[in-house]
Parts: sequence; C-alpha cells; structure tokens
Amino acid sequence: MQNSSRPPAGNPPRCVKNAFGKGVSNDGSRGDSDEGSGTQGNPFGNSSTGEITGVGGYGGYNLGGRGLVGSLPYPEYDNSNDAGIIAISITVDPQGKVISAIATVNGSKGTAFSNPKLRASAEAAARKSRFERSTGSSNQTGVIIYIFKQN
Repeated sequence: MQNSSRPPAGNPPRCVKNAFGKGVSNDGSRGDSDEGSGTQGNPFGNSSTGEITGVGGYGGYNLGGRGLVGSLPYPEYDNSNDAGIIAISITVDPQGKVISAIATVNGSKGTAFSNPKLRASAEAAARKSRFERSTGSSNQTGVIIYIFKQN
C-alpha cells in the first residue's frame, strides 16, 4: 500500500505557486477566528500590538500602524568599520512630516551609535521620511531603526 501523503519514489514534489494565497492582507497579519486572535510579532520587541508595516534590509520603523509614504530614506555611510543598529526616536505631525528625529541609546546596538557621523546621518535620513496623514490633530511618536554594516 502506498502512503498518499508522499510522492511516488523518483518523482520530486511539485511546487504550486500561490497555493496558500498571495500573502497579502488588508489588515497586515492581524487575525481573528473562533479559536483565538493574534498579531504578528515586532522584530524589535518593543510593541505589544505587533509591527505590521516596515522596511526590510537596511532598517525599519514603528509608528503605531501608520504607513510610510514612499520608502524609508537611506542614511549616508562613512568609511569607518562601525556597525550595528541606530534607533531614532521620531515625532511625526498629523500631515506626516517628521518634526523631530533624535538618535537614542534605547534600541541601538553595536559601535555605530558611538560614531557621531553615523548618528547624524541616521537622524538626517529619518527627518526626510514621510508618513501617511493621520485623522487626529496630535503629533505621534515612534521609532526608525537603521542597520549599519561594516564596509
């Protein structure tokens, strides 16, 4: 008797594109069902609600679910061998403009934070970021994370 959960010997398993959907959801990774609910975890570990938006590779952000307009600006690199993460505490106005960007020890790791040129570069890049308009009239605070790698 042949096991139906395995392909016949000599035949590789087939890959079916989008077999489980296209991986896109209008509500990020938030779920709700009869058996429970859940939220995607935050890769920076600083949010109980989970981060459902962000940018991979060179950094990311958390602004309480508020979306980024365009892409996260790249910071300029210097020729040092400093590496690590620089966390930038940001304040964003209701129109989506970053009105304050300050490098902070909380969330920063490695030697990059001790380099004043990299800190200034990360702050300048963060100030160029634009976020979606909010319906409220208050400023909102969040964080942008930049990852610096050695040359």
